Amino acid sequence: MIATDLERKDLADALRRAGIPVLEMKIGNFAELFDAERKIGDAVGEPERAARQVREMQARLGTAAKLYAGVPRDRLPRVFIEVWSDPLITAGGMSFLDDVVARAGGINVAHDFEHDYPTINPEKVVEWNPDVILLCYMAETENAAAQIAGRIGWGGIKAVRERRVIADISPDALLRPGPRLVEGVRLLAERLHPPQAGKVAPPAPGNQPEK
Repeated sequence: MIATDLERKDLADALRRAGIPVLEMKIGNFAELFDAERKIGDAVGEPERAARQVREMQARLGTAAKLYAGVPRDRLPRVFIEVWSDPLITAGGMSFLDDVVARAGGINVAHDFEHDYPTINPEKVVEWNPDVILLCYMAETENAAAQIAGRIGWGGIKAVRERRVIADISPDALLRPGPRLVEGVRLLAERLHPPQAGKVAPPAPGNQPEK
């Protein structure tokens, strides 16, 4: 049996006492995900297959990174990750969501929080003034993005003003620390760095700069 750090410890111990092997995994970032893949491959006698899958995931992450290659760090979008709204919970620097945002070319505004998923004051988000708000709920919440603008003081947040509230990426691609996280990174990178981002539009007719 494979158990993650989210499972109850007593259940894993009970299975061991019953003679059932348990492989416990802690996945807090992609490095740990790759390590878990290799360990599973070794446990089931398929190390080469596991190694191949890790290489494929790394290659796909590399492809996603090309979307923002060359973008200076000070121009990467600052992202507020909302895991739940009441109480307001975000993803700190120790969470795998922090790594997902970083690999998608964003900067988690709550990166300096030591806890995985800290509860924060809504006023802190106003202070951060993020460029993008990423909603990562385990369950679908109707009109979640629209409700954001109605919060006290949030109407002036840059992400709200510019309508950069991302709520349509499946939780399966963002909240499950497995191979599908790579797809989540790609989808998020495309939203944070659309093809035309950073390109300067030509002057409109009649507004040509003087020589």
